[in-house]
Amino acid sequence: MDFMFIAALVGNNNLNGPARLVTGFIEYFLKELGDISMAKKRAKIGDQISFTRKDCTCEGIVEIVRDSSVIVEVSKEFAERLGYDTPKTVVRHSNYSILASSETA
Repeated sequence: MDFMFIAALVGNNNLNGPARLVTGFIEYFLKELGDISMAKKRAKIGDQISFTRKDCTCEGIVEIVRDSSVIVEVSKEFAERLGYDTPKTVVRHSNYSILASSETA
């Protein structure tokens, strides 16, 4: 089965019952496959990252890497500007960019 055939199936809105169920599964699978192939590089401990919080662009150092996020230490100035009691915050992987790798920093 090639991708042109799958694309034709997915684009067919006249399908009913099991055929529509199968094409729905194919749509989901292709989306997930696309998300995997387009995955961005994740930060590592010690990396400097940039992220936006409350309309403010912040920078910080990654302290802990989790499955879907990182825990970052920001400066006291950023923490105060954001109204945080602590200079640590959680940032989802999709919401930051890596400024400097811990290997080059």
